[in-house]
Amino acid sequence: MKTRTALALLVLAAIGLAGCGGGGGTGSSGGPGATRSAAINTWMTDTPGSPYTHVWVTLYHVELATAHGAPLSAWSDPSGVVVDLASLHDSHGPLFAFLGSGSVTPGIYTMARVVLGADATVFTSASPSGQVVPISGQSAGSGQVAVSFNLKSPRTESSGSDDIAIDFNLAGFMITGGKLATAMSEGDESGISDESRQTPREWDGSVSGLSGTAPNLSFSLQAASGEVIQVDVNQGTVVYNSDASPSPVLANGELVEVFGIRNTSLHAVEATAVQIDVAGSGDSDTAVAVRGAPTNVLPSAGSFQVTVGSCRHLLPQLSTVNVLVTANTVLRDDGGVIETPAAFFSILGGSLGVKVVGSYDSSSNTITAFLCRIDQSHEAGEVELSGPVSTIDLAQASFTVQTRTQWDGFINPGGSLLVQTVAGTAYRLKGQPITMAAFFAQLKAGESVRVHGTLSGTSVTAATVDIGSD
Repeated sequence: MKTRTALALLVLAAIGLAGCGGGGGTGSSGGPGATRSAAINTWMTDTPGSPYTHVWVTLYHVELATAHGAPLSAWSDPSGVVVDLASLHDSHGPLFAFLGSGSVTPGIYTMARVVLGADATVFTSASPSGQVVPISGQSAGSGQVAVSFNLKSPRTESSGSDDIAIDFNLAGFMITGGKLATAMSEGDESGISDESRQTPREWDGSVSGLSGTAPNLSFSLQAASGEVIQVDVNQGTVVYNSDASPSPVLANGELVEVFGIRNTSLHAVEATAVQIDVAGSGDSDTAVAVRGAPTNVLPSAGSFQVTVGSCRHLLPQLSTVNVLVTANTVLRDDGGVIETPAAFFSILGGSLGVKVVGSYDSSSNTITAFLCRIDQSHEAGEVELSGPVSTIDLAQASFTVQTRTQWDGFINPGGSLLVQTVAGTAYRLKGQPITMAAFFAQLKAGESVRVHGTLSGTSVTAATVDIGSD
């Protein structure tokens, strides 16, 4: 999904456009010189009532058309975004997922056109395997089909920003004549500002315009499609490298994967996790990625299954996928901290989710994992850091670390961090358990210490402290 050469060219193009007073967007069929100042934010949703447990499709374009004009691209991703349409609702009503932003020529629009991959995988509750069904629609070439529908009423798009929601309306989907007939319509956008009704998704691209003071940073994510997405990062954002290296640092030009939801007031994606893609780490343009609940965890075999909730470069035909962990797999907890295989599998058994990236073998339905990261199992702000001790307060059973030599799971802020030990803290000397009294008797200013704990502001509540473990 990420093409380094393409991204480099797009960044250069964006710089050139800025120098000439040009604008952003996702591309247009409007032709050279077209004025494109009406910003469109495209969302996905679904009205409850579907007879299907999963409907996996690949989305490529969302276009708007006037009564007499050709469709203009409001959102586009030539690589395609794989979506389970049944995940866009729950028992309480519609859910919303932000696709992305684009722009169209100001005008009055009466119709929408959605371009999808030619096939969908449809699951019913009766079977763990899906049925691959061609989607009924107009051929759009390159293995794609287009489905058009009238908007509820003409939409006047001018300067400023506007939201549009595509309601896939699975309750109206029907397999007839060997094809899947859809029932898309314009959805109700009134619920998109409620972040509790949003489902997060992932965007890939390169960092530009990085600003702020760690840990509160903002940047523009330049996607391979040409789309530019504003991203906000804060202390609760998990930041980690895609390989086993520690000390992640956000910088302009880096390729990253951002996971989060859109804050409609700030017009930015609030990142819950940022993966920095290190060259050669295995998370390549063709790597398959899945997120979902882990099942059948077998530590002795180094394997487990994932009930697929979201995925990249894979249109699932089974509800689960097998995962094989090898000696080369990078294993991280939900805070982005590296774990041993024993610790990882122990956490995995009680976790709500996991992200897996690797190479996929369709004959065995197995991903050989380059990277596995626990999802949704940790306390907010769980981090790991190493560095020399600055000051020690025996009365408060605490110490400070002024500079960090290594860190994981967060953006390293400047200044001193207070490390507070508590009743449940585990004390170690070079990896071996010791008592609290022995720990503080051994601890000296300048001594290197490793801390695993929960970060809040400039204080870390320690779960583990280890002297001389580096």
